[in-house]
Amino acid sequence: MLEIYGLLGPKPQNLNGTGGGVPLITSQDIAASLARIKIPGPALLVRTMSGDYSSLRPLQQAFTQHVAHMAMMKHWKAGPKYNDYFEGLCASALHFYVLPNICGRCKGRGEVKQRDGRILKCPVCDGAGRRDADDKAKARAAGIPISFWMDTWSDRYKMAWDLLTAWDGQADDSARRVFWNDV
Repeated sequence: MLEIYGLLGPKPQNLNGTGGGVPLITSQDIAASLARIKIPGPALLVRTMSGDYSSLRPLQQAFTQHVAHMAMMKHWKAGPKYNDYFEGLCASALHFYVLPNICGRCKGRGEVKQRDGRILKCPVCDGAGRRDADDKAKARAAGIPISFWMDTWSDRYKMAWDLLTAWDGQADDSARRVFWNDV
């Protein structure tokens, strides 16, 4: 799906590996396609992952609101220190999701070509195309001491990550419908 997101971006890329060129997709085409994705969070995720980083702030706001609602429903502690940790958690999860560590084995494609020509799911990233950062990097990015991270915040990070994964799935489905309906 990252290839489709690349086509939606403001500077479309040729998928044959020859790089850019004169885009056949105009900004009006992109706006019309993205307008057909009705769910705000996934729509913003598609825009951001397609390279439209102007949508990163609204994505962060929508994501933080959804995680705040989840935190309220799960009765997470509140207070000045916890509010700072919460903001850091959201920023860290979004950063590592939108600007992921690309898998070195498959170069972000999620699949590897074997010598015999077969194409298999990448064994390193399990087909995701990216590898998640370790707990120390996540805690450092969130501004949360590692001891607090391991006790409480790593589970919360997983919940926030799961929300982004759900949005990503909804965005993939919507983008596929947009492309297949336009063909």
